[in-house]
Amino acid sequence: DGQTALKLAQCHSQSRSSEMREIINLLRQASSASTSTASSAEENNVLQAVPLTDELIAQISNPNIQRALREVRDGEKDINASRFRKKDVGDRLTIAHLVAYEGQEEILEALIQAGADFDKPDANGSTLVHMAAEAGHENIITTLSRVGANLNAQTSAGKTSMHLAAKQGHTHIIDALSQAGANLNIQDNEGNTPAH
Repeated sequence: DGQTALKLAQCHSQSRSSEMREIINLLRQASSASTSTASSAEENNVLQAVPLTDELIAQISNPNIQRALREVRDGEKDINASRFRKKDVGDRLTIAHLVAYEGQEEILEALIQAGADFDKPDANGSTLVHMAAEAGHENIITTLSRVGANLNAQTSAGKTSMHLAAKQGHTHIIDALSQAGANLNIQDNEGNTPAH
C-alpha cells in the first residue's frame, strides 16, 4: 500500500502518543476527583477546634492524667509517648489511651487535633477503639470512627473491638461499631468470632 516502515512507525508513534496523552488526562481527572473526594472526606471528619484548657483537663478526676495532659499541652512531653501503665487496662499506654478509656470525648478530640495517633497500639496491641469498646464508651467509638480509626484492628491475641465489646456485654457498642462498618466476622487467634 506504499507506506514505508518508517512511515508506519511514525503513524504508530503518533497514535501511541495520542493514547498516552488520553491516559494521562484520565489519570489527572481521577486524581483530581479523588483529591476533591479526600478533601470532602476531611471536611466531614474535621473535629471542632477544642483547646486543651485547664477547665477541660479538670474534667478528668485522676491527677496523674491531669498532669500528663498539661505536660502534653505545654509541649513538655511527646503526645504519642507510650509511658503509662494502668492496672487492668494495659502497659505502654499513651495519654490518648487513658482518655479514651475514661470516655472523655472533648479531651480526646483536642488530643487528636494536636496529633495524637489514634491507631497506636499499647503493649498488647490495643488501640483507642479497643479501650473505648471495652469500657463501653459509644461517644468515643463515634469520634474515632469519624476520624478514620481502624475499627477492625486486632490485639496481639487477635481480638477486635467487637470481641471486647461482646465479652463485656456492651450491645450498644456492638451496634455502634456495626453501623460504623466494623467487621463482625473477624476471628481471634483461637478462631473465635465476637459471637463465640
